[in-house]
Amino acid sequence: DVAGEIRKALRHIPPERLAKAYRRHYASDASAVGRGGQAGSADADRDAHRRDGRRLIAALIDYLDANPRDALTRERLEREAEAIVDDQARRLAAGGASLTESVSGFVASRGPFLAELAGLGYRRSLDPGRLAALYGDASAVLDRLLLRFIDAHQRPED
Repeated sequence: DVAGEIRKALRHIPPERLAKAYRRHYASDASAVGRGGQAGSADADRDAHRRDGRRLIAALIDYLDANPRDALTRERLEREAEAIVDDQARRLAAGGASLTESVSGFVASRGPFLAELAGLGYRRSLDPGRLAALYGDASAVLDRLLLRFIDAHQRPED
């Protein structure tokens, strides 16, 4: 089963690999540290942002790992990701980060995750059609989460 092979490969993206991809990404883009209101933030704020980022990545992997025909599970997992995104957006807005800064940070943070998904095909010789579908699913859920992020940032009092 090719879909099962992709889900298995997705499960085997080591958290350390993703962390390393994010470190490389932010090290190569010095301005990324300031995105999303992180420049000059207290250590606690940075730690919360990183912790939520790791939780969001885990939720996205669980979502993508779930059987696409299991709509209830996927909906539940997407709601989990939405709650994380809502918290991040509200925290950034409350900290004074502009919507532009916050969205820029959210969009920039998609890159390493999507790059790791794309890299699955190279590392595991997966079926290109199935891998493209997985990448499409990831992009679609990230797009929905971005819209949710914008909405939550604009209404931090909810």
